[in-house]
Amino acid sequence: MARPSEFTYVERLKRCVPRCDSELLFSDDLKSAIDFVLVVCVPFTVFLLLLALSHYALIPSAQFFYPERALLFLALCFLGLDVGFLFRGFLLREDIVCGREGGDSFLLPQEEGHRNIACFFTFLLTHFFAGASTAWFCALTGAWLCSQVGIVG
Repeated sequence: MARPSEFTYVERLKRCVPRCDSELLFSDDLKSAIDFVLVVCVPFTVFLLLLALSHYALIPSAQFFYPERALLFLALCFLGLDVGFLFRGFLLREDIVCGREGGDSFLLPQEEGHRNIACFFTFLLTHFFAGASTAWFCALTGAWLCSQVGIVG
């Protein structure tokens, strides 16, 4: 083990796990920079998505053709993804990822997300809406390709 002071033995798992305050993969400065990006950039993208959705709300739905509807659903998926990122950005990293194991005084990463509702909720929002936005992006790309080739009018 390279840095034994950064690990704690967990009896239930029968192995050593890194403590949450360790800098094994990322430095604290890098973690703080990512937190800053989440808190600053995600509200800006939420504003832009709400602006795009309000544009679609003002247009009668009879004027929508298929590619435009895929844009609407893609924007809704990105809005859901941003809600997950905002939820992660406004809670502390330790509140979502870490917890105390038994009587330990150290915060340890939780490997089972169902024990931590904040971790579960963040994962559910980001995983579901990331997958849905990928699917809608593929649908939008396919519709755009078909309209450019002339398969669909």
